[in-house]
Amino acid sequence: MLKNKIIGKLSASAENIIVRSSHCSRMRFNQNRCSKCADRCPHAAINLEGGLSIDYGACTECMLCVSECPSGGLDLDPKDFYFLLTKLKKAPMPVVGCKVKPEMDAHAHTFCLGSLSEERLLIFMVLLDAPVQINLTGCASCKNRGIVDVLKKRLEAIEQKISLKESEARDYTLPPAPYTLHPTPYTLHAARYTLNKITLVENKSALQYEDVPCDRRGFFTALKKITMESAAGFFDNSTERESMNYSDKTLPSGRKLLNKVYSVVSEKPSKGLLDNYYYDVKVEDNCDVCFSCTGMCPAGALKSTYDLQTATEEPSYQGPSKLELFFFPSLCVGCGLCSDFCMSKSISVVQGFKGDSPFKMKCVKTVVIGED
Repeated sequence: MLKNKIIGKLSASAENIIVRSSHCSRMRFNQNRCSKCADRCPHAAINLEGGLSIDYGACTECMLCVSECPSGGLDLDPKDFYFLLTKLKKAPMPVVGCKVKPEMDAHAHTFCLGSLSEERLLIFMVLLDAPVQINLTGCASCKNRGIVDVLKKRLEAIEQKISLKESEARDYTLPPAPYTLHPTPYTLHAARYTLNKITLVENKSALQYEDVPCDRRGFFTALKKITMESAAGFFDNSTERESMNYSDKTLPSGRKLLNKVYSVVSEKPSKGLLDNYYYDVKVEDNCDVCFSCTGMCPAGALKSTYDLQTATEEPSYQGPSKLELFFFPSLCVGCGLCSDFCMSKSISVVQGFKGDSPFKMKCVKTVVIGED
């Protein structure tokens, strides 16, 4: 469709990647050897020497680096994905396409489909009522054709980690023609959270696509949005954007989406999420509560007594009577920087959270001031 071609061409660019050098694990601590983004990049476009940077001449916009980065050093604006979800919700049989190939039939186009991390695929499963088709029909002729196998492996990984098929079932009804391929409304009974809600379509003949009419106002509204965002990016100082203060705490968009998934799913799938996508910290007795780990954490998952105490104007206030280290599981991205930086080697990150809820903070270390 002409509409998709115009909007897709205007908005598809590798420069949509947000580079936060201050949140890259290697940049925060030079002894950390994380290289997930560079290892995943098929064209060696990621440079980790002397700072985190992208060679836009070599980059093919596959977005695999973004979906691999745990700490938010490379990320996408979450508003783009929320806009995508809004468009998909309006389609009775939603199809996701790629902005690199905007001519492919789709109700909404994301960046290269390599950006569909496990967290984003989980969002499709739990927030969209109707089954989702991912249009891969143009991938065979694309320079990023390798993402087809990547998406298959991601869906397999989700199936191994989380039992979604046994979740609570619900009905959903598709409206009548012309909005579907069927002449009359009908109701499907399917699991609310089920892996077969996502279909990877590689052959055009297998794609079930029905265009949702777009009036002139809708088209020009979308065009205006893309144009204004492009203009804002043109005048934006990218150097300032990349050199954020190292004390700033930012939660990567993937972790935000994962927290949304956890808040929606029922008890059985949530256990799989906690075991495979969340983390816990273990603090040994030799911790001297220096709180250096709180400053090193890029997402703010570790906080000290001083971070949480209420300010007081009483002149007699002499400070806290005890020093405490608090852990926020929903903010931990599992990067391990706290463990790497700890001089006493008293803190470690373990996969899997065993507590009641990842949204509750817990005290992991307490030292009473004045005690030997």
